[in-house]
Amino acid sequence: MYITGGKAAHFYRDVLGIGLAEQFAEDMEMRGGLLNQLKTMSFEEIGKEKLGISIKRYDKTIIMNDLSEMKKIVKEIYDYFEKKHVIQVQHMQANYGLDLVKAFEDFLNKGIKLLPLYNPFTFFIQSLRSTPRPYLSIMYGEELFSDPVRNLMSKYGVELTKILDPGLYVQSKNDELAIIGHKDGSVGKLIDELVQKIYDITSELNRYGVDNEYKKYVKAKYNEEISAGYTLEKLMTEADFDYKKYCQGRYIEVERGVVKTYEREFVRDEFKIRDETTIEYERFLELFSPLLFLGIAWIKDGRLYVAC
Repeated sequence: MYITGGKAAHFYRDVLGIGLAEQFAEDMEMRGGLLNQLKTMSFEEIGKEKLGISIKRYDKTIIMNDLSEMKKIVKEIYDYFEKKHVIQVQHMQANYGLDLVKAFEDFLNKGIKLLPLYNPFTFFIQSLRSTPRPYLSIMYGEELFSDPVRNLMSKYGVELTKILDPGLYVQSKNDELAIIGHKDGSVGKLIDELVQKIYDITSELNRYGVDNEYKKYVKAKYNEEISAGYTLEKLMTEADFDYKKYCQGRYIEVERGVVKTYEREFVRDEFKIRDETTIEYERFLELFSPLLFLGIAWIKDGRLYVAC
């Protein structure tokens, strides 16, 4: 990421929420006047002169809210490691002076390196977000669910739980075919939330020429060969299934080996179910396992989503 000089003023106001006046036009006028004044002064004069201008506006922008939430997430992760004494956390102090643009550029560039497209560890964490256990066994081996591996992951805060199963009468079969995800509050869950926040920030900054990293990731994975010369996009096209219905999310329930998805609408003071579809659980695993593993589909708050 690199922010050009011509965009810096807008960046301070629109991204960081910092301005010299409440109204946009007045803020731009004051910035222009300040720059013209500074052009006529030497560095020594600038250092001695009181310009009579101060920040009049500081808003919580979308990105500043995301940064605030990221700070909380990182603190929770650090607090866990410091409490468990499993990793020696080192804090580094960076000195950017008043160059907030440079500070933000460096922060974001380092954050992008954490994303699953570039980082095998966060890809691994993302793949555990909501993926069927049979597919995880294929990709990582059954050892992933062995006690030694579970204990090792738990030591570092990566704890898995069942978030959905086929609802069969045989419990062992339910466990074997379940969809696995991160426990709420676990480090794994927090890392996944951190990744989502970085994605959100790159999406918001797309107008400044920053790549939308999630779209970039999805495009890369759709075109990636996953089996026998087939890309994910080709497999989805030939599956004869309407994945686009899930772009905005659909509620998902499973009972007795049948997956039911539907939308809800609020009519006359109550929710009504509409556009209900059903599919056998095993067919659901065939259609969605690769997408769930890659993070192109996910289950959250009782709804199934597909990135479109």
